[in-house]
Amino acid sequence: AESLPMQVTRRVVRRCVLADTLSDSIHITGESHDGLVELCEATRSGDDSFAVVAYDGQGPVERIVIRSNRSVSSKARGVTVAGGVDITVERNEIERSAAAGINVASEPSYRTMPSSRVTVTDTVVGPAHLRAEGRVTGLSFVGDVPSGSKPHAQISLPAGAWTRQGDLNNGSPVPNV
Repeated sequence: AESLPMQVTRRVVRRCVLADTLSDSIHITGESHDGLVELCEATRSGDDSFAVVAYDGQGPVERIVIRSNRSVSSKARGVTVAGGVDITVERNEIERSAAAGINVASEPSYRTMPSSRVTVTDTVVGPAHLRAEGRVTGLSFVGDVPSGSKPHAQISLPAGAWTRQGDLNNGSPVPNV
């Protein structure tokens, strides 16, 4: 099956249960804005459990809240933000993801845009990044930024916002932006 990107505005996805998907369980893209995903559970997602992604050539995905969700045993990340602006990730639980629990990135191989004004609070991650032979990564900021793009800006991690996290940014300091 092929999916086509489309713009979705002012929508709520609430109280859903997804299991054994072949790709992202919930994938928000295509200049979508003003959305809420809450009280959902994604188990054994084929890729990321919850993804906010804007590709080059599209406008950003804006003002999305990912709140009070649970991700268990995703084959990639619990939550990914790539090309999101004014994104809030709060009060989520992420367990046993194959890659980082939460990933804020621009991925040149997928031609995604950089993210800005991403806030992550009150989120439990652990264990995560199980493909890394026991290494646990709670939050990953990927530094690969396409030529000519601006790096991530205004990523907020309030003090005390994390519990049970492993290392941040794969052992490197979290960037001051």
